[in-house]
Amino acid sequence: MSDQEPRGRDPEVAFPLAIVSTALGVVGLTVPVLAWVATALAVTSYVLNTPHAPTRTLAIIGAAFGLVGIAIPFVG
Repeated sequence: MSDQEPRGRDPEVAFPLAIVSTALGVVGLTVPVLAWVATALAVTSYVLNTPHAPTRTLAIIGAAFGLVGIAIPFVG
């Protein structure tokens, strides 16, 4: 591990997690349990590889879909 790479980061895992969080976020719009999973995966992928722009983008999109899926049962 180089000195420039922060410990605890795993870019090889973060990008696929971000992709899965986006897909589960879309499905989570109709299944609230998957919205919670999508939000957790999005946060995890964002933390694992913050410097990578595509990972950040997909994590933010997955979290947005997840949060909307979580809010739907409360709103009506």
